[in-house]
Amino acid sequence: MDNDEVKLREIGFHYDGEEKVRIFLVDGNKVRNHMLINFTMGGHHYVYNRIPEDEIWIDDHNYDERAAVVEHEAHERKLMKFKKMSYSKAHDQANIVEKKSRKSNIAG
Repeated sequence: MDNDEVKLREIGFHYDGEEKVRIFLVDGNKVRNHMLINFTMGGHHYVYNRIPEDEIWIDDHNYDERAAVVEHEAHERKLMKFKKMSYSKAHDQANIVEKKSRKSNIAG
């Protein structure tokens, strides 16, 4: 399956202080069934090399959680790309950012 077959639409971009990254909603079921079985809520190239380097993919089934997932994926990607951090360490740091994002979305 081709990348364009799972993309639903571009929903914007995220600027992480280093570069602008395009954000796409994808059909998560198609991604898991045909490309990346471990794809859960979102992903980027530094974890899933089938995703283009300048994109973050977000599963379209997580409407209420999109903002927090984008924050997580963008932060994790930045740490892995620019700080050369391992996935495990970057993921732990991204979980902290995601948790803050979720709390601010509840409060705000």
